[in-house]
Amino acid sequence: MNDRIDTDIMVSGGGLAGCLAAVAAKRVNPRASVFLIERYGFLGGMATAGYVFPYMRYSTRVSGQAKRLCGGLFKELNDRMVDAGYMHDARNEFPARFDPAMLRCILDEMVLEAGVTVLFHGLVNHVAATDAAGGTKVVESVDIQTKAGTIRAKARYFIDATGDADIVFHAGGDVQMGREGDGLVQPATLNFRMGHLGIIRPARVQIAMKIKQEKARGNPLTPRDDCLAFNAGNGQLHFNQTRVAGFNFTDPAAMTAAEIEGRKQARRFIDFLRGKVQGFKHAVVEGLGTQLGVRETRRIVGEHVLTEQELLGCEQFPDRIALGNYPVDIHDPKGSASTDIRRIPEGKWYSIPYRSLVPKGLSNVLVAGRPISATHVAHSATRVMPICAVIGHAAGVAVGLASKKDTPLAMKDVRVDEIQSILRQQGAVLE
Repeated sequence: MNDRIDTDIMVSGGGLAGCLAAVAAKRVNPRASVFLIERYGFLGGMATAGYVFPYMRYSTRVSGQAKRLCGGLFKELNDRMVDAGYMHDARNEFPARFDPAMLRCILDEMVLEAGVTVLFHGLVNHVAATDAAGGTKVVESVDIQTKAGTIRAKARYFIDATGDADIVFHAGGDVQMGREGDGLVQPATLNFRMGHLGIIRPARVQIAMKIKQEKARGNPLTPRDDCLAFNAGNGQLHFNQTRVAGFNFTDPAAMTAAEIEGRKQARRFIDFLRGKVQGFKHAVVEGLGTQLGVRETRRIVGEHVLTEQELLGCEQFPDRIALGNYPVDIHDPKGSASTDIRRIPEGKWYSIPYRSLVPKGLSNVLVAGRPISATHVAHSATRVMPICAVIGHAAGVAVGLASKKDTPLAMKDVRVDEIQSILRQQGAVLE
């Protein structure tokens, strides 16, 4: 094993944000070496390991016409999935129901075709940073823990796509966790999928009635009182039913307990379906998340902190690099059945500024995915996979541009008009 890596661009985290960031960086600067680190043996992050399904809505309607809000490399990825027959609603204008297993394969192809070097089974847990002018820091290298030992990776630029802002945290950058008042984060969910179902079975609202009756008899099932299930194609139902609250999902001991709790809840609910709900007597478990689907952990403090007022007011920032209209969606951090949802009006959308990707005090690091700089409430809207994917695309373009310079360029100083121009050329939606 080579215990040293020297690359132009290091991307940590192989979820949708990290994959598209790596591809975008390589396309913007084909001469740059781009290295992608992922802790599992496959790419996809929450879409594959977390078994989060389907994509949440990434379109709206304007004057009766459907309008896409997340395009670019995210659309290219979906087009590849459609062409290969791995989107179950491929005839829809904006498909959302994907095959999580085959998404791993398509992502392999996409990053390797771009010329990205991938290392699986590696986890970044130490960062070396040096002081620079103006009170900032430059990240020099990261340590990647593997079964074969520690690999030290040096790079000119780093993209933190870990979902938990690991690089920023270990570099000493400013991060926040959870609600501003008590630090509690949204609960996580262990997703599972049921197949071999009976032709006749109750609707979700009828299952919800049975859930309340069962809980009244003393069976805790899960904290949810409703039934959240999605048609996964091929006669399968995908359940987003468990609610694992009160844990710090960046603490390994807490995460261990949380994973076990998630499986306990899933087992209780599966047994309830098979034993007491029509159509599920002979049902089988077709899939279970490799890990909990985590909604919230650390968030960076960036050059701009995105607020719920800006989202609900549909602010269009001059330095916008992504759009979205997913609502404020806060699953009660204390673990109750309640969910706070505040929707964006039809025909409207919000934008995400480039400044929210730039961590304060770290000159050569950019963040992609859910840990961007935002309040707890704003984060609940921008955390979903389509938005994380297009944020990753933008981060890759920005770092690709910076890497073209002979002398180091702070990420906050990359010209946003150039980022936006390339994003538009690559099919991104910014208006």
